[in-house]
Amino acid sequence: MEPVESEKHENATSDSESFKIWLQNIQAIKKWASKYDIEKLLKENGDFVMVDKFLPDFVANGALETLESIPECDWEKSDNASDEYNDVSHSFWSIDSFSCVHDLVRVFMLLLPTKISTISAGKYTRAGHIVAHDDKDIVPVGMADDEVVWHSRDIAVVYYLTKNWKESYGGQFVDLKTGSKYTPKFNSAVFFRVPRIHEVTPVTVNRPRLSFFGWYLVEGIKYDPEAPNGLTHKPIRRSPRLLKKSKHEN
Repeated sequence: MEPVESEKHENATSDSESFKIWLQNIQAIKKWASKYDIEKLLKENGDFVMVDKFLPDFVANGALETLESIPECDWEKSDNASDEYNDVSHSFWSIDSFSCVHDLVRVFMLLLPTKISTISAGKYTRAGHIVAHDDKDIVPVGMADDEVVWHSRDIAVVYYLTKNWKESYGGQFVDLKTGSKYTPKFNSAVFFRVPRIHEVTPVTVNRPRLSFFGWYLVEGIKYDPEAPNGLTHKPIRRSPRLLKKSKHEN
């Protein structure tokens, strides 16, 4: 028997409340995170791994609803015209300062708590893309004692939140090291070691492709961000924005 409309509403409300409660329960998040040894998974899978059913279903649904609720005016456009530090052809929207997004970002921080991380929500709309690049970058981090220490991107993550995305819609993650293509799958996450050359194919439909993306950092200069990598363009260069170590990163 199909649930009546009132039961569906109660279930939806229950999931929404459970999502909000879970986001504030640090111990529950740590228990979830303990299921994943990302460093080990990367080592066992050639420095690239995709994890299905990454978050509990009610959390994934709540995360999707959160991103869908963000007003268009609050998303920040990133493309060649707006990003003077990056000459790699790209076009997408991102946000990391919205209060509800910050609670979700903390989930990713606690996944690898010994590493400083920089995570944002992302949205690709029609024609959104990034051409081949390797994600290398060196980032200044302000430590608790006010010392500034340079860090390198070490592990990249992309967490997909759009439901029922099809290959024909574009927006695929292409791992150019292996030639493999990955169509975004709801509640799945991709992790890979930086540097790794990859791209996102242009979105071909009038539908947003939603995700979280970012990097876990390692102290020191791990590589030369401008060393040749076989690409014809200059490497990505980000604005030297000073990151602050979060109280959730130990």
